[in-house]
Amino acid sequence: MVIKDLWNSHLSQQPCKKTKEEEELTETAVECQERLLASLTDEQKEIFEEYTELSNALSAMATERAFETGVSFGTGYILETLGK
Repeated sequence: MVIKDLWNSHLSQQPCKKTKEEEELTETAVECQERLLASLTDEQKEIFEEYTELSNALSAMATERAFETGVSFGTGYILETLGK
């Protein structure tokens, strides 16, 4: 599917660079995660890691669905505009 290929960067070789704000938020999130993990027991760490993996998977799925919906909407809008 072309939309999935576009999403997975199979159609474009240009990497998407993070903004300064994204870099700062990522750094802060990593610091918070490190502090949290340092305070957890091994069992709690396993539970947290499983939760994080599941949360990331759900977020990625929702983002991909939003991308597909946006591309579909944009394509429909273009086709409708060209048809007038």
